[in-house]
This record gives sequence, C-alpha cells and structure tokens, in this order.
Amino acid sequence: MRRVLHLSTVQGAIRARVCSGCPARTPGTDAASDQPRACEATCAPFLSLPRLWGRAVRVDPMVGRFGPAMSRVIGGRETAMAPDAPRRLTRRGRAFAGVLRELSGN
Repeated sequence: MRRVLHLSTVQGAIRARVCSGCPARTPGTDAASDQPRACEATCAPFLSLPRLWGRAVRVDPMVGRFGPAMSRVIGGRETAMAPDAPRRLTRRGRAFAGVLRELSGN
C-alpha cells in the first residue's frame, strides 16, 4: 500500500514550488511554505487542492494516464473563473500537475 501524504504537506510543497513563480501571487509575501498567502483565496487550483490531491492519489495507470487526467481537472478549475476562456493548461497549471504527480508517485 502506498503512503499518502497529508494535505498540509502538499499545500506546503505547492506554496514552495508553484507559488514562488506565480504572477498572481500577492506582492511582497515571502512567507514560509507552511503559512497561507492572501492570494490563495482567489486561486482556483489552490482552492480545489483537496479534490485535486484526492484525484491525484487515485489515478489508476491501468485505466488512464496521469497527465491527461490531471490536465482536464486542473484546466477546468483554472477556467472556472473565466468560463469563456480556452481550456489550455497554463504554466501554473502544469506546475500544479507536476508537483501532484511527484508527490503522489504517479
């Protein structure tokens, strides 16, 4: 059985790896990765992180591939704020998917 990381660990990894290069990050916040940032309240993928993480650890390689599955889910979350936008994964979305893939072991 695989060990599943706690959501707070995943949030810290996202803050350290993805938020550090995000253009929508709250200016002047150099908080530690265990401290929430103000911009998280409007970040659609970060708000959906519990659901995204749950899906990431349940992806079965016999049924589907991790990359396309997470791209659909994260792309849908990113465009939730702007429904008329195309469903392409942004750099931030690709970074989210990469961290989730690494942490989930998929």
